[in-house]
Amino acid sequence: MQYAIIDNGKVVSKANSDQAFGENWVASDEARIGDLYDGVNFTTPPIDWSIKARQVRSTRNDLLFSSDWTQLSDSTADKVAWATYRQELRDLTKQPDFPQSFTMPTSP
Repeated sequence: MQYAIIDNGKVVSKANSDQAFGENWVASDEARIGDLYDGVNFTTPPIDWSIKARQVRSTRNDLLFSSDWTQLSDSTADKVAWATYRQELRDLTKQPDFPQSFTMPTSP
């Protein structure tokens, strides 16, 4: 049996145990960290799309940074293919349903 540790109505941790350790421990194999708990039911909180957008932009920026070398004059990489990929990364946020739905480009 697993237990969800609740703090201010939110699952903050999970633990395996044969006994509960207090009123903040609720037996549940289904609860996930981050779920909300109203005293009876566990629910998944709504997605904060602004946070999701920041996370995707951060990943995109990391990919751009890690591929900067491809555009250096002494690079033997296929500059056109890499430049196209890098532009697709920059255009990621222009996709119609971003950040709810998007397609991450594939590197060459």
